[in-house]
Amino acid sequence: MIRGRDIGVRFNDGVEALSRLNFQVTEREFVAIVGPSGCGKSTLLRLVAGLEQPTTGTLDVDGMAAGESAAASAPKLAYVLQDPTLLPWRRTDRNVSLPLELRGVAGGEIQQRVSTSLELVGLTDFARSFPHQLSGGMRMRVSIARALALEPHLLLMDEPFGALDEISRIRLNEELLGLWERDRWTCLFVTHSVHEAAFLSQRVLVMSTRPGRILAEFEVPFGFPRSPGLRTEPRFIEFAATISSRLEG
Repeated sequence: MIRGRDIGVRFNDGVEALSRLNFQVTEREFVAIVGPSGCGKSTLLRLVAGLEQPTTGTLDVDGMAAGESAAASAPKLAYVLQDPTLLPWRRTDRNVSLPLELRGVAGGEIQQRVSTSLELVGLTDFARSFPHQLSGGMRMRVSIARALALEPHLLLMDEPFGALDEISRIRLNEELLGLWERDRWTCLFVTHSVHEAAFLSQRVLVMSTRPGRILAEFEVPFGFPRSPGLRTEPRFIEFAATISSRLEG
């Protein structure tokens, strides 16, 4: 699904964000990326989304080079940010429908997709609520529903739960994993939390300080489905500690 070879990014102000970065993600795989602040994790997601172009190296997304991926892969790709970015004057259902409206999807299909997506994230009863009437976790569910309404093949998530309290974060981790197990879209998930990365993903990539490159790769040794109790098992704690050690090093 995604293959990057010797990717480098240098901005106009001279800052080198990424250097000789190599990675790949296979179809239907859930891959997490961890790394220190400012290491280029978000820049990497923007490259995959076609919002930035590499200065050096090559990036192929779903069989297309980076230069052609933005427009061609748009119907197959969805992007979830740390901020839900909801329009305050639109109710929940109309926030979810917005990208479908912009893509010219027919009205009847929009209604069906919105209804299905809200049901998946447990917000059917809040379809007519405004963002200010929702909790932080519920607003993030709206953002995820909006992404799922696009029926993506590839879902990019940039620290989507970073601003939430621990209880909401754990609950949404479990809900997201359930949705992935149900539909198996490809997911590239950026997080600062090693435990979140280990719980959600099949593989964890560890990035270096800037300019970012892949320092290490860990296959997650736990099968699916993953129960909430996994987080307290000694083998999980030991695995997360191994990733943390590599990250700190």
